[in-house]
Amino acid sequence: MTVKFLGNIDNIFNCKKLISQVQASTGVVHRTNIDLPPENYRYESHLELKRMATQAGYDTNGAMEFTHYVPIVDFDLEFVDIFAKFVNAKPIVTFVSEVKTGKCVPWHWDIDQHELENLRKGELVRYHLHLSEPSPGHIFIVGDQVLYNQPQGNVYQWNDIKSWHAGSNCGMVTKYLFSFKGYR
Repeated sequence: MTVKFLGNIDNIFNCKKLISQVQASTGVVHRTNIDLPPENYRYESHLELKRMATQAGYDTNGAMEFTHYVPIVDFDLEFVDIFAKFVNAKPIVTFVSEVKTGKCVPWHWDIDQHELENLRKGELVRYHLHLSEPSPGHIFIVGDQVLYNQPQGNVYQWNDIKSWHAGSNCGMVTKYLFSFKGYR
């Protein structure tokens, strides 16, 4: 099993309020995987992900698009604190991802440009939270598990922080997901 269901926290984590905050912000739109500087030791992995998407036919001005929102800049830090307490971990990277209708995020793994530094902090852990209300067409895949029509507030723990994953929105409303990488 690639991810493990931990429970639903919509009663302590106000998903609707977080969505409202990111909707009032601009975030950063990505039409390809996030760039790394050439001196980063994961730079070649980054180029390989770009090559894979291009060879598969993904058009950077087409369906491949997602927006990232980060705490303090785009939403209140209180959400990170609530989630960190729930999973009993200290945050390293947290963000909300938005996938609009007709858009997708192709198969990839999240490259951590600070991986060596982060490994020294402790055991690295990864989680995600389904922010949106369940809606037809909202799909999130981690490894071999397809998560579809998930209740708002469902939390999953990943067995591997480098799990391959993808998402798409072939529905009629925007899809939001909260991601958390941390350590213990």
